[in-house]
Amino acid sequence: MIKAGHLALEDPNIDVVVMGLQPIAPGLADADVMAKTLIEHFGPGKTKKPFMVVEFGGKYPDDRTIRTMLKEAGMAVYPGGEEALRVLNKLVSYKEYLDARKSVTSEVGVGVARESQTYPEIDVRQVNALFDKVLQKGRTTLTEIEGYDVFSLCGIKTPAYKLFTSGKEAGDFVEQQLRAKPGKFVAKVVSPDVGAEAAREA
Repeated sequence: MIKAGHLALEDPNIDVVVMGLQPIAPGLADADVMAKTLIEHFGPGKTKKPFMVVEFGGKYPDDRTIRTMLKEAGMAVYPGGEEALRVLNKLVSYKEYLDARKSVTSEVGVGVARESQTYPEIDVRQVNALFDKVLQKGRTTLTEIEGYDVFSLCGIKTPAYKLFTSGKEAGDFVEQQLRAKPGKFVAKVVSPDVGAEAAREA
């Protein structure tokens, strides 16, 4: 059983090992010895792949001994295959989510160029700093531009955007963006006294 587990872990075609275990099966060691052996060979830090144990026993003392010892050692042990596969499905989904986040980019217009930045992790420190800055101004809501800033810091793709204080600056920005990539732009008034209905398509 132990040898089979190591062979499975060494196989490059296998991503995760799920070991089925039944303590009362003939030829197996005592429950505590069996648990210690599994921990020694496949416990936390001993494998480079996920290793799960499905303990097919019931409510007998040997079952409780194995499950308790493995859990206390930090190993993943489940009473049935359905529970183990449900957890494994969540693990795979989380891995796919992390892989997908690495490919998320935020395109922000700066002058003539459009900078594409990758955010594999959320910049929590800068997000909190932005929230603190808003609260210091006596506000509890974000402006649209601040909302875009939060999205960008979280790795969420946003359209090209920028805040201007004069019509000339806005006109120059639109002209530069159109040279790089033709398209439509939306001009909005950013003010706590003006609602979203004031937005007009340029």
